[in-house]
Amino acid sequence: MGVDRALCLYPGAAVVEARFDAYAEASRAVFEVFARTAPLVEGLSIDEVFLDVRGMERIAGTSSEIATGLRREVRERLGLPLTVGVAGTKFLTKVASGVAKPDGLLVVPLGEKLLFLQPLPVEHLWGVGPVTARKLHQRGLRTVGAVAAMSEAALIAALGRGLGRHLHALAQNASPTVLNTWPPCPSIASRSSVSCRASAAFIASGWRSQSRVEPSMSGEQERDGSGRQ
Repeated sequence: MGVDRALCLYPGAAVVEARFDAYAEASRAVFEVFARTAPLVEGLSIDEVFLDVRGMERIAGTSSEIATGLRREVRERLGLPLTVGVAGTKFLTKVASGVAKPDGLLVVPLGEKLLFLQPLPVEHLWGVGPVTARKLHQRGLRTVGAVAAMSEAALIAALGRGLGRHLHALAQNASPTVLNTWPPCPSIASRSSVSCRASAAFIASGWRSQSRVEPSMSGEQERDGSGRQ
């Protein structure tokens, strides 16, 4: 939530000055851990990333084991909680990390992708803000599953070609599985994210400092993995 929105809802709230130098220092330290963990790392912002851990089972374990190790290392080395999601697509890992906040690990089994995704509110879909959510709600569409049940043509008619096609694909868990690894470092902003993919699994992670920078990490577990931890 932005400061303006927070002050609108709670006019008496105390606003603490941001310490972006501290955020940047913590971000660099956490990214160093990620760089040692996976060969491909995509930073989304200062506290959120994707890691591609595909093919690392023999040297580092399953994606859920890698995620557990990351959480432990970041906590022990830097004193920061790390929220982690594991799933098979970048979109699903980010959703999983959001559900796992503020300090958890959520693994979405390979065979349960849609079972996890479709009961969630439509607000979990990338690109759905308050205005789009209101349009969907007016049409009785409140869950991702309800959007998935709509035809692409119907969503385009309701939301326009670009957004309609985009949401139709996401509701079916059709999203990119290739990381954008350039530039290698995230820009300094209020949030950042890292994600990685391993053996049909991505890991997305984020961290939280005492200054309220929020962390999240997501990915999809291996076939023998379990759910939320």
